[in-house]
Amino acid sequence: MLSPRLPTSACAQGPHAVKRPLAIAEHSARVRLRTNSWAAFTLIELLVVIFIIIVLAALLLPVFAKAEEKAKQASCSSNMQSLAHAFALYRADHDGRQPPEVSGLPGSRYLAYWPYLINTYARNRGLFNCPSKPKIVWSGRPDDTTVCYGLNFLYMNGRVTEYGGMESLVWEPEDTILLVESDQYVAADPQSNGGAYAVAGIWGRIAPRHNETLNVAYVDGHVKVRRKCELCNWRRWDACHKPYNGEVNPPLEGNCPP
Repeated sequence: MLSPRLPTSACAQGPHAVKRPLAIAEHSARVRLRTNSWAAFTLIELLVVIFIIIVLAALLLPVFAKAEEKAKQASCSSNMQSLAHAFALYRADHDGRQPPEVSGLPGSRYLAYWPYLINTYARNRGLFNCPSKPKIVWSGRPDDTTVCYGLNFLYMNGRVTEYGGMESLVWEPEDTILLVESDQYVAADPQSNGGAYAVAGIWGRIAPRHNETLNVAYVDGHVKVRRKCELCNWRRWDACHKPYNGEVNPPLEGNCPP
């Protein structure tokens, strides 16, 4: 005799039916716990990453700043090379004479300083501006001396020919300073004309703008990167080995004024 078939609902009420809801609840609890653990771990990771980024930024920003300044120095060097070439053109048209640092304009009450005289050959006012000093902008007027470069006016001055104002008197053009980066239009070493004016008023205005170095243009037209202390020796400025003040001063070594 066949036993009666139990209804489907009765099968669902088997001995394991009570345990299933409990197992599902336990599994859900484990999932929630695991999810919460993952969330906490991700927050810690985020904080660690932020901290690492801050540290790397602190380390790399000075490197980027130096690289940017190096690019500005390269642009400044190009400006000075172009100006040195303009000086050579001026000398070629004036029988080897250097331009004076200042002269009178014929038929005018204005004085013309060397930037104006040289720009008649360079024909680019932007060459007198250093990218590291964007606020110094030369207007192009004859009497304007607001430029970023200083002329070696004691020795490379067309008004003082016996000290090097003539190209033929320059003994070593590859090692004689023509222009340096400066906050005024003339420059000099701290020895040649002596006194506080040379040290504070002229030497003190020479400007190492590029990572504590500066560009220096030489009479032969090339440009080198130098430290200011390397320019302290008057023999780097003296075009014809004839000290400006008539005295042979020993070169300053290790005792260079700021």
